[in-house]
Amino acid sequence: MVKRTYSRWRWLAILAVFAMIVAACQTGTEPAATTEAPVATTAAPTPTPTEPPAPEGFTYKTGIISDPTTDNVWAYLDVESDVYNSYVLASQGVSLYTLALPTYTHAPVAAALVDAPEGAADGDNWVIEIPLREGLVWSDGEPVTANDFVFTFNVVKDLGLGGNFTEAWPIAAEDDPTTEDENEFRLGLVSVEAPDDYTLVLTWNDQPGLATWQFGTAFAPAFPEHYWAEIVAGAAEAGDLYAVSALGAPSFGPDVVAEREPGAFVRNVVNENYSYKGAKYTVYANGSIEFSHPALGSETWGGDPSGEVLVEYTEGPFISDMLFNVYGSQDAAALALIEGDIDYCLNPLSLSRGLQGQFLAADDLNV
Repeated sequence: MVKRTYSRWRWLAILAVFAMIVAACQTGTEPAATTEAPVATTAAPTPTPTEPPAPEGFTYKTGIISDPTTDNVWAYLDVESDVYNSYVLASQGVSLYTLALPTYTHAPVAAALVDAPEGAADGDNWVIEIPLREGLVWSDGEPVTANDFVFTFNVVKDLGLGGNFTEAWPIAAEDDPTTEDENEFRLGLVSVEAPDDYTLVLTWNDQPGLATWQFGTAFAPAFPEHYWAEIVAGAAEAGDLYAVSALGAPSFGPDVVAEREPGAFVRNVVNENYSYKGAKYTVYANGSIEFSHPALGSETWGGDPSGEVLVEYTEGPFISDMLFNVYGSQDAAALALIEGDIDYCLNPLSLSRGLQGQFLAADDLNV
């Protein structure tokens, strides 16, 4: 059940972030017409042939129905695992791999290998060694290294973090031979080590399957040791870590959580050091993706890049900041969208027929 919740909210949040960091999209075919309004609806001005693109440095305003309850990414992944928190916090950490949109193609982030390595047996254990990309940085300019992954795993293990951490960084447990009626064995990580700054070694107590490794720990978030180590050192238990405000904490993603006014708004500012800014993607209907970046080079993900091109885009962000304005109801958020007070409405709930009708009737909304 944890896995289902983590995956659903994680990708809802990433889809929201995707909307703000992508530009220059070109689709190969026109989408089929629909009479049903989707959950997320975007306000857009009526285009004209000479209309220029939106300038960089503008504020992107979104509406959310409920108030985020924390600005601490550790708390969000455990006791504060809420979809509205995910909208604000999901892009803060770095992972080895991700699912690249819009085709959900398995793709590297911090890993230097296109495909997640299988690993090999080492006695009773299973060892996976992953080289990491060099040149990735946190929003404060500090390098992303294997030590950040080691640190994050050790925090999860030493403080006994729960919630989504149990899926992301599963801790190995062996069977106790003195309890004949119970099997305490749990597949998981024995250790996470960094022989050097750009090599990560994962040691498991058995061979992990796809759900545990390629679609589990390969997506696990890691956080910057240089920022969090001192805070963790002063935490006697998980609750102490979760109680810390993380406004301004270094982020790997395109935005940094900068300001939070409970009941009113959260403001994320652009990460000026976002490592993937300027990356170009060509996405094919067969799921393959051609990737290129001035500093990170060129790669192909998900097979042979051939056939119909679904979309081409360049990664941003192209904004200065993003406001998550809190509304007390769908009706209030819908009114703000229709009147142009916000650009986008993030709503994980279904829409009433009345609101669907209002959106479809509004000439200046894209649905």
